[in-house]
Amino acid sequence: MLIKNKNISEYLPKSSLDILNQNIKYGKTVTSISSFEKEIIYTLRKMTLSEIENLQDVNEGLEHLIKNTADSCNNLEDLINSIKSKRYTRSRIQRILLYALLNITKKDINPDESSDYKEGIIIDQSIKAGEKLSEGSSITLYIPKLDNKYPDFVSGDYSITEVEDFCDEYGVVLTKKEVETNDYPAGSIIYQSRAAGSTVVSGAKLTINIAVAPSDGNNNPDDGDLN
Repeated sequence: MLIKNKNISEYLPKSSLDILNQNIKYGKTVTSISSFEKEIIYTLRKMTLSEIENLQDVNEGLEHLIKNTADSCNNLEDLINSIKSKRYTRSRIQRILLYALLNITKKDINPDESSDYKEGIIIDQSIKAGEKLSEGSSITLYIPKLDNKYPDFVSGDYSITEVEDFCDEYGVVLTKKEVETNDYPAGSIIYQSRAAGSTVVSGAKLTINIAVAPSDGNNNPDDGDLN
């Protein structure tokens, strides 16, 4: 994700960035989700409601709207526009469509708001404890994706809109708090609850404090024209 030409290395580990740059060099990049229009619509039409519900970022009955819309729309732009709303933004819908295409479920990215995951920890498995295995059986282990990092919103001259876009892109729950102060320009981000460089996990909570000018509380109702 690029935000107003900011350095993309803030959002990707070096190994991922090297792969991306190598593919850009040889023209092996996808410039738009519309390149997979037919594949996405076909995938959604053959998926069951339960399968759509299990996709990452799908909740609150959104699977019904996605399924009904996919069955009636013949192009990707109409599909997105019919699903998106103030609650379900365009970025979130596009992300869900890619999850459907790539079969990325909640088990693949299983956020735990009570703690941050450590790299390599196993959070689920395809065969549950106590189930019998036969020779040659395979088992799938699920680990969280820990590629993306939080940028420095405080020192990086980010706007509130850019922070909102970042959180929407990565499924982070944002809380904004206003702090009255004369020490910073109004509208400045002066605090973030997640440290810059820490891992971004979809579903995690982020709080930012925003500087606002102190309210004028010096008015005395007894002051005025005494004439």
